[in-house]
Amino acid sequence: MRCCITEFAGDYYYKEMHIDEALRKAVTIISDPQMLPTKMRDLDHIVQDNLNVKMPLDGPLWSFNVYNAIIDGKQRAVLLWKSHHSFGDGSTLGAMTLGMSKEYDMSYFLKIPELSFM
Repeated sequence: MRCCITEFAGDYYYKEMHIDEALRKAVTIISDPQMLPTKMRDLDHIVQDNLNVKMPLDGPLWSFNVYNAIIDGKQRAVLLWKSHHSFGDGSTLGAMTLGMSKEYDMSYFLKIPELSFM
């Protein structure tokens, strides 16, 4: 979680970063009124604009963007998580996301059909 990638003699290696530097490079809190999303469509545009931007190798291979937003007239905090593909597969990241939300439901991952003996 606190590693960046560094090059040495033509090869790439992980290098551990100090926690303060890692957080400074990976977490961005956006509260500028000019940049606040006000509709879900605004969030879609933010995600689309940043989807194919490569992760910088001089910091952690993950990032959080926190937007203080007003959506549907209610103040909300919107967290956008981006990580390098080596950080985890889709199932792991999906489980982590659901685990942090109030909509967590284990049946999402364990699809067991009803058993019938008749």
